[in-house]
Amino acid sequence: MKKLISIILAIMMLAGITTVSIAEEEAQAAFTGSMILSGTTEAAPGEQVLLRAIVADANLAYTVTWQTYNAGEEKWVKASEGNDYSFAAPGAGSYTYRAHLKAEDDTVIDREITLTVIAPEPVKEPEPAPAPAPEPAPAPAPEPEPAPAPAPAARTYVVMPGDTLWGIAKKFYGTGFKWGDIYYANTDIIKNPRMIYVGQVLQIP
Repeated sequence: MKKLISIILAIMMLAGITTVSIAEEEAQAAFTGSMILSGTTEAAPGEQVLLRAIVADANLAYTVTWQTYNAGEEKWVKASEGNDYSFAAPGAGSYTYRAHLKAEDDTVIDREITLTVIAPEPVKEPEPAPAPAPEPAPAPAPEPEPAPAPAPAARTYVVMPGDTLWGIAKKFYGTGFKWGDIYYANTDIIKNPRMIYVGQVLQIP
């Protein structure tokens, strides 16, 4: 009987040790890590943003998923996976991003970080320099006075045999009716327009 009791106690002790060991193993299996966020908190539209989830003391495998808040659907939407999340900053405004950690024992840690996107102030165009006052136009140079027209060269004609004032006028003017012009230009040597003499030098006006 005593031997049976000893065997039962031994079995119970062994069972107790086994139970404690299992409990200790289960306690050791719980995720003990922690997570903090760092990275860009201010940027201009289009600038590169880097958000980082820093996990310390992780004793189990885990995954980190980055999420953005969709205001229209009022829920968090997956944006990227991994400890680092890099993207171009959206338009000006304030945006919240969440890092969602899930360990293999289903432990969940959520952390949030806010990014403020500030639109740069528009660059002011330098005011144009005032246009220089136009220089007064130079006074036009006085036009030179036209040179006096040269006096027409004097024409003369030596009376030939058979010449008449009519024929000479027709030769120079194309018509005999201008014989009087020749006569009045030569009254100093022609006394009678019907009588001219061979060798007389007549001025042809």
